[in-house]
Amino acid sequence: MIIDIHAHCGVVENGHKMPIENQLYGMEKYGIDYAIISNVECGECHDCIEGNKRALEIVKQYRDKFSCMLWATEDLTEDEKNQFEELYLQNKELIKGLKVHPDISKTAADDPCFDYVYRMAEKYDLPVLLHTNNTEFSSIEKSVNAAKKYPKARFILGHMDISSDDCIEALNAVRDYDNIYGDTCWIWLDAVKKANEMGIIHKMMFGTDSPISGKDTYMDVYYKDYYTFDADYMHDVMCENARKFFKF
Repeated sequence: MIIDIHAHCGVVENGHKMPIENQLYGMEKYGIDYAIISNVECGECHDCIEGNKRALEIVKQYRDKFSCMLWATEDLTEDEKNQFEELYLQNKELIKGLKVHPDISKTAADDPCFDYVYRMAEKYDLPVLLHTNNTEFSSIEKSVNAAKKYPKARFILGHMDISSDDCIEALNAVRDYDNIYGDTCWIWLDAVKKANEMGIIHKMMFGTDSPISGKDTYMDVYYKDYYTFDADYMHDVMCENARKFFKF
């Protein structure tokens, strides 16, 4: 079994085009059994509540293939924050986590505006997937700050700093903080091997951003070796770590 913990849906007129049909196509063609999706429309269209509702409708239609993360934005009113929490409470069985994309929000991961997300993460034991990159908003340092402020919440460093080839700062964070984990989204297999050498392979999970680069994202040069690399721990990375972490 292969589980993708970092996948998407959503179509934005002047942004990303990720219809769910592309994701279904890629999963069928490349043998991906299950994916956790989030809706890019929430961030790019500032459409948090309705965008998450659309993601939930997709999950309801394909319960055997998908669950979702609620995409949290920086600009919610107090009433909308209550609606966001209520979305979770009404759909617990469909939701596996929360998603924050500081670069799209143009707001640092440790900014107080995201405290409502991290408080929810602690309250309901919901992991938070943070987009990470070497920017003023999404740096590993900003993510670590959030994880230190909310030690009872679990954080996944999406991309392990997408600007880094060796991911060493992100790997060190995963090693040094019990509540920080990593995914493989746009990272080379060598970084996964390094995680094994560092003794943190149990904290790494397969993620891809599919279908961000089209129907065949799963066969991108970053990922093609993941399916054939002959190491016992790859089964954990591709499946078992996510099953335990997300309590499938």
